[in-house]
Amino acid sequence: MHRAVGMVACPSCGQRTAERIGAIYSTAGQKDAGGKSIDDEAALWRCRECFLLFRHPALPQEELNSFYVTGSRPGWSYQPALRTDWQTAKHLIHSVLGRGTVVDIGCFDGTFLAQLGSSYEKYGVEPNEKARSAAREKGIHILARDVEEFCSLGRQYDIIVAFDVVEHFADPLGLLVKLERSLAPRGLIILSSGNADALPWRLMKGRYWYCSLPDHVSFISPPWVRQAARKSNLTVISMTRISHAITRFRYLQVVAGFMMSAIYLISPHLIRMLRKIKKAVTAGRIAMDEFAPPVWRGVKDHLLVVCEKK
Repeated sequence: MHRAVGMVACPSCGQRTAERIGAIYSTAGQKDAGGKSIDDEAALWRCRECFLLFRHPALPQEELNSFYVTGSRPGWSYQPALRTDWQTAKHLIHSVLGRGTVVDIGCFDGTFLAQLGSSYEKYGVEPNEKARSAAREKGIHILARDVEEFCSLGRQYDIIVAFDVVEHFADPLGLLVKLERSLAPRGLIILSSGNADALPWRLMKGRYWYCSLPDHVSFISPPWVRQAARKSNLTVISMTRISHAITRFRYLQVVAGFMMSAIYLISPHLIRMLRKIKKAVTAGRIAMDEFAPPVWRGVKDHLLVVCEKK
């Protein structure tokens, strides 16, 4: 199959070496002023220069920023025990830093920081006003509303964490460079995001559920991390493939996700029909998007990355 190459510039490195991987299927219900789905023309592209996968066209950054300030999504709030990346990061922080400063970029309501204990100075960066208030109630010091404001403070911190953040930035390399400047010598950056090298991504391409969320615009992988770290004065300490959340009956969920995704690849309309039947049986008690790609739960489709400042 012919793939368009060179038509679109990578939003991170600027090179025109990107190839079109495939259409991104709309999450439906997300309409512009003319009633057209905002994802009707979106596609997944891969930059051959820096290995970043990205959505094009993407929503303007101003619209994304407005969404983060005023919007919310049920998936933004978690129980700490159910987050694989949070638990791993918590144990790492406790093992390498007895006391010190920890900053959470996109801390939302401060739940991750709150579980670290009283030995740390805990700071957050968060655009959402209600979430900032909730974080303050947990004893989190809110430093800024966004990364630009945070970096302008000119301070350095021992550890910076960024969970589910990278995918919201059109230029994730630029984000990493800015965060490195706010790290103390030998400080750590711990980040998690979707892994575009994972098998489900390779099978589903633009139809993978993670791509269908309109505020997800960049998708990283181990090759991207290694190159970005070199350009950011960072050393990669570890990269771990993880499931986003700890679930019961994980292997059953992996198999079920594979089957639903295979059906979706063959016939998205069949998945829509099955969802309509389920909704009718439950009398509409289950909220679902009839058009959205099925979520493949339990599979290791995320990366947890730890980098150290040189």
